[in-house]
Amino acid sequence: GDACFLAGFIIEMALRVSLEKRQFFCGPEAGWNAADLVSTALSALELGISIGGNMSCLRFLRFLRFLRVGRMFRLARKLRTLRLFLLSLYHIFWPLLCMSWLSLTILYLAAIGITQFVEQHIISHRDVLADNCDTSPGVPNCELLELYGSPWATMFSLSMAISGGAEWRQLLRPLDMVSPVLVFVFVAVAGFSIFG
Repeated sequence: GDACFLAGFIIEMALRVSLEKRQFFCGPEAGWNAADLVSTALSALELGISIGGNMSCLRFLRFLRFLRVGRMFRLARKLRTLRLFLLSLYHIFWPLLCMSWLSLTILYLAAIGITQFVEQHIISHRDVLADNCDTSPGVPNCELLELYGSPWATMFSLSMAISGGAEWRQLLRPLDMVSPVLVFVFVAVAGFSIFG
């Protein structure tokens, strides 16, 4: 394996020397080229010693292999598009964080409001609604409690609507029994989160 990589590096060096000629040794990239030559020579020496058997200086030569990593810095300097992309990610991080915080805050406040309306509805209609949702899961207030019984359940239901994890009709049917205003609030918050 190492011999194949070494052969590839030697061929690359030979091609670059033949193409660049004097510029290889005196041009603007002469320092990097010298580092490549030294690194390739050290790799060849390391391979020769590992085949020959003297392992004491092999450890030192392996330590010097890090010179090959320098090639990545040269490559990164040439990749202008990658640098621009990383720079733009850096600059967009704060606005993205602020917008995410705003969206979660609106989601949380809407969830608290919807949950309070649902709680009032359940308290005022306790005599008509089922007492035990485990024995009668199809009863409307059981769906209401499951989807909107706490702020976290309401936030989860809103998130499911926003991400497409549940059908809106299924999520809105229990809210429509409480108040059509809640349906409007649900659709407005979900629409704001989807369309920004």
